[in-house]
Amino acid sequence: DLAAKLRSCSSAPNFELFDLPDNASQSRSIFFPDVRASEPDTRELARSTYRARRLRESIFKDPDLFGEPAWDILLDLANAAFAGERVSVSSACLGATVPSTTGLRWLSILEGKGLVEREDDLLDGRRTYVRLTRKGLSRMDNYLRASAAL
Repeated sequence: DLAAKLRSCSSAPNFELFDLPDNASQSRSIFFPDVRASEPDTRELARSTYRARRLRESIFKDPDLFGEPAWDILLDLANAAFAGERVSVSSACLGATVPSTTGLRWLSILEGKGLVEREDDLLDGRRTYVRLTRKGLSRMDNYLRASAAL
């Protein structure tokens, strides 16, 4: 088989992709096709964590009380990555429920830490998309998996 032949070549890299279970190819990120996306329960945990944060704000009627724009942005971008959706910079700010200046500041901080990256819209030069980097997606996936095990 092809995987065995590739492994036997001394110059071939270690292809961990070939060691994935048969059903793993069904859950890949569209942004990072060579990285396995999270299991469905982890995706649901990301969605429910984000929804719980919005619920908490609506019940306490004070969005400043629980302000964590960076975390909200990371959750929103993780949900988008798991769903294969693109998020514009302005939508990421809205998703964090903060003013655009605050959202932009936090996006810059997250970008500086290598957790998110921007991508220009090739069809509309006025729009820029933002997404988790490999590092950001991996960290969010690790966090969600660990929190699910609590």
